[in-house]
Amino acid sequence: MLLAVLGGQRMATLKDTIKRLLRATKANKKRVAYADSIFKQLGEIQFFRDRLAHHITVRTDKPDTWENMNFAAVREVSKIEDIRFTLATLAAASSDLHTIRRCCGDLFNHYLRKGSESVPDEPAWGYKPSMLIRDLPISRDSRKRPPRPRIEHRDSS
Repeated sequence: MLLAVLGGQRMATLKDTIKRLLRATKANKKRVAYADSIFKQLGEIQFFRDRLAHHITVRTDKPDTWENMNFAAVREVSKIEDIRFTLATLAAASSDLHTIRRCCGDLFNHYLRKGSESVPDEPAWGYKPSMLIRDLPISRDSRKRPPRPRIEHRDSS
């Protein structure tokens, strides 16, 4: 039933709807914190997913390493950024999505079991944003011109 109501919503709308449901049902603070933890991890994975879905990914010369490049989709050179990752990173993100699916069920199942207010512990997430090796763009403000060579004046006497 819950899937029929929420299934067609975009992620941001879905998160807002779930948070409203938690407030409307007067969920305890631990349950709301559990939901926030799930949504935070989902947001981290969503960045990675969007990069893979919308930008060029190629294999690198390093074994088991891939590179995602956004140069074809940005208009400003300062926003070009390459991201390198391994298949283990992709597997960790995928595994966490399965865990998040289970967690969302745990988030609401207590309403089906009368009297059960226990909140599951936050899972140990496998995917970490630090697993992505990001070549961030150099901002214009941080660029420094190389120092000018010192010109020494010679005395002609």
